[in-house]
Amino acid sequence: MTTRVLVAPTEVTSSLIGAKTTNSLDASSTGSLPFLRLPHPRTGIPSLFLANDNAPSTSKQDASQHQLLEVQAISPDVNRSWFLSDDTVVQDGKLLVLTPIDPIFLLVPLLEPVSSTAQFRPLDDIFEEATEKVNATLSELSVPDCPPISAEDVSSFARLSSVRSAVERICEKKDLTEDLSVHRFSKAKFLEVVKVKTDRIADPSAFDSFSSLTRSLAKDGLFTEKCALNSALQKAGRQRVACDILSQYLSPSLSEELIQLYNFDELNQHLEAMKQEDAALAAAQAVKANEETSGKQKQKSTATKKGKAKNQPSRGVTQLTKANVEGMAKLSSFFTKKAK
Repeated sequence: MTTRVLVAPTEVTSSLIGAKTTNSLDASSTGSLPFLRLPHPRTGIPSLFLANDNAPSTSKQDASQHQLLEVQAISPDVNRSWFLSDDTVVQDGKLLVLTPIDPIFLLVPLLEPVSSTAQFRPLDDIFEEATEKVNATLSELSVPDCPPISAEDVSSFARLSSVRSAVERICEKKDLTEDLSVHRFSKAKFLEVVKVKTDRIADPSAFDSFSSLTRSLAKDGLFTEKCALNSALQKAGRQRVACDILSQYLSPSLSEELIQLYNFDELNQHLEAMKQEDAALAAAQAVKANEETSGKQKQKSTATKKGKAKNQPSRGVTQLTKANVEGMAKLSSFFTKKAK
C-alpha cells in the first residue's frame, strides 16, 4: 500500500479515515471517496477532484464548500522523503493538497459548450452532451497521455448535492411539471456570482490579512504616501488582484469579461506611469554605466599612450644612432689591456 502525505480540511480527512477525528486511524473503518477527472475550468485539461458528498456541515454553504475539492501535488525540486512520527519513512516527497472549490467553476466548462443552442433542457441531457463536446475539444488540444473524460465521472459529479445547488445559482430554470425541470446556462448569472466572490476577496478586512496579497500592492507602488491618499486607487488595486486570483479558475474569455465589470482606468494609468518611470530609470542607469565604461576606457587609453611615450628614445639618442661611426674605436677598446 502506497503512503502519501496529504493536507486537507478536517471534515475531509475525517471522511477519508471514516472517523470523527483525524487521530483515529482504524483501517477497518476507512471510507472510500471517489476521485473524479473533470476538465479544469481555465485550461480544459482533465484534472483530479475529490467528491465528498457526505462531509458533515452545519449549513448549505458549508456543504458546498467541502463536498468538492481540488487535488494538487506539490513536487520538490530535488528528491526528498517524509519522516513520520511513527518512525516510518515515506519515500515519495510529494505533498498532496486538497483545497475546497466551488462547483460553479467546474460546471462552466461543461455547461457553456452546450449553451450555444439557447434552449432549456433537462440536466441529464445537458451533461450527456457536455461530455461528448468536452472530449471533442480535448482531442483538438492534443495533450499527450491524456485519456478522455469519463461519462461516469461527469455523471457522479452531476449527482452531488452541492453541484445541483450550484446549477441553480448560475442557470435559468423552468419547471415544466412538478417532477420535470429544464435549465439553461446563464453567463450573466455566473459572472454575477463571481463578482460577489471578487468583492469579498478585495474587501480590506479579508485582503489585508494575507501578506502575499498586500505585497502585490506594494509591488505596484500602491503603498506610497501619494497613493495612500487615494483610496479609490487602492480599492481598484485590490479588485484587480482579486480578479487575477479568480482568473486561475476562469477561461481567458471569462476572465476578460470579469475585468470589464470594473473600472480600472485610473489604475492602468498609474501602472503605465510606473512603467515609464522604471524605463526612464533603467535608461539613466544604462547611460551612467556607459559613461563610466567610456571613462575607464579613456583613462586606460591615456595611460597606454603615456607608457608608450616613456618607452620611446630621446631625440639625442635618436641622432646618435644616425651618426657615422666608421673608423671610430669601439668603447670596449678603452678597457682592454695594452699590448707590451
